[in-house]
Amino acid sequence: MNGDLINVSIIKFLHYNHFTNRAMRILLFLTIILLSSCASVEVAKELTKASKSIKTSVSNLVTTVSSNDDEGINKNTTDDKQIIDQKLANLEIEKKEKEKIIVQQKKEAKINFIGKTPKEINLLIQKPELVRIDGNSKTIRFDNNYCRLFLFSNSNIENSKIKYFEIRDTFGKLIINKDKIKKCYTEFKLI
Repeated sequence: MNGDLINVSIIKFLHYNHFTNRAMRILLFLTIILLSSCASVEVAKELTKASKSIKTSVSNLVTTVSSNDDEGINKNTTDDKQIIDQKLANLEIEKKEKEKIIVQQKKEAKINFIGKTPKEINLLIQKPELVRIDGNSKTIRFDNNYCRLFLFSNSNIENSKIKYFEIRDTFGKLIINKDKIKKCYTEFKLI
């Protein structure tokens, strides 16, 4: 019987210690929450003051920058417009130069390809290297070691006549020199 009484008192003692430990932990937890909540209130007040100050500074900067930006935007717009106009002018000049080259090629040509059918041209020159139909356009390309002759016609019409031609070097650049055009024709055995 004494053994049972000791066991019960030990259990009561352990239960009491456990209860006091738990109560101490709860008290410590509540104390930390109370202290941190006071600190968080102070921090929140300071953050509110700082955010108001930053908002005022930013709004002042935005108004001064926006007035300066309006002037900068107008200047950038005029600069961009000038650049675009310059590029368009350059493209127009380049287009006119290429047109002059093609006109010169036509003048230099001993054989006039325009108005002939592809069959007539096949009798003059060997078999074409490439025949390509792209939409309404038919391109016929003749190659030799020195140059390439491009002939263009309408693909919708069977045996249509050549409407346009170009002579280019092996790198794809238009040939403008009279002697080089003659050399190209010599390579095709047209002269």
